[in-house]
Amino acid sequence: MSAANDSSSAARNGPRFRSVLLICAANTARSVMAEHLMVRELRTRGALESVRVRSAGIAPYARDGALISLDTRMTLRDVGIDLGDEATSIDLKRHPELIEQADLVIAMTAQQARELRERFTLADTLPVHTLRSFAGEAGDIDDPFDQGDSAFTQCRIEIGRLIPRVVDRLIAESAPTCEAPMDFMNPTDDQIRAILSRPTTVAVVGCSDNPDRDSLTIAMLLKRKGFRVIPVNPQLAPDALRGALGERCYPDLAAIPEPVEIVDVFRRSEHVAAIAREAIARGARVLWCQLGVIDLEGARAARQAGLTVVMDRCPAIEYRRLF
Repeated sequence: MSAANDSSSAARNGPRFRSVLLICAANTARSVMAEHLMVRELRTRGALESVRVRSAGIAPYARDGALISLDTRMTLRDVGIDLGDEATSIDLKRHPELIEQADLVIAMTAQQARELRERFTLADTLPVHTLRSFAGEAGDIDDPFDQGDSAFTQCRIEIGRLIPRVVDRLIAESAPTCEAPMDFMNPTDDQIRAILSRPTTVAVVGCSDNPDRDSLTIAMLLKRKGFRVIPVNPQLAPDALRGALGERCYPDLAAIPEPVEIVDVFRRSEHVAAIAREAIARGARVLWCQLGVIDLEGARAARQAGLTVVMDRCPAIEYRRLF
């Protein structure tokens, strides 16, 4: 296979790490903290829809349905993460599909990383790191079990310190400079800054009504920045997002009765070509594809029609980077 074909394949695949599995002994403390802190960090950066995060326990005594420890729930509640009183653990022995789905496994200790390889069937290409090693440090995350609430607090603080660095690496290794094909380049920083500096009408294709989904997070961010945001989702009722965005929801771009300048895509890559054709028909000025949404055919067609194409980028990240 040629280098060009390798690049095109990587681009279609999107982010290198689409599914991250965090493991510890029983999945009642450390991996649970890491999972929920990572989810929050990804959501803050507008990258949660590109990376799935799960956690599980690998020890012989790990059990499905064991209650997450009270100390874990309390220390997460201290930083605004409420798991509720019924949150339970996952036993990896009973859910080997989590390994099959994972692109990356992060253990809390080096011993757990070794035990994972000894006890479970892993693909040779599946990377396994410790939390510290993936963040560029040495050492383990010690188990706070039976050491009092202060130990759980210190554990959460230490994991919380490492998580932004872990997410930095996840995003960096999925960045367009690593994955983009040779025949595609995103607009310059000045051009992207100009797009985000000029509030206009943007249609968010694939916008969810779930506040935990990145599509709605980004739509609300753009609204706060002064954009008129029109949601597009054939699965939602017309008024489903009127409270959040102040606009009617439409089933497709063709149904929107007024001009749209930017089309922001939260659909899988295989849908981009069709969306690009709709955007061209609507006279859109910009086709913006979110993190992990990459399609050369759609990008090429849009560019040939005169649209500016941004691919595999997130507005939330670009705002922090450029402003």
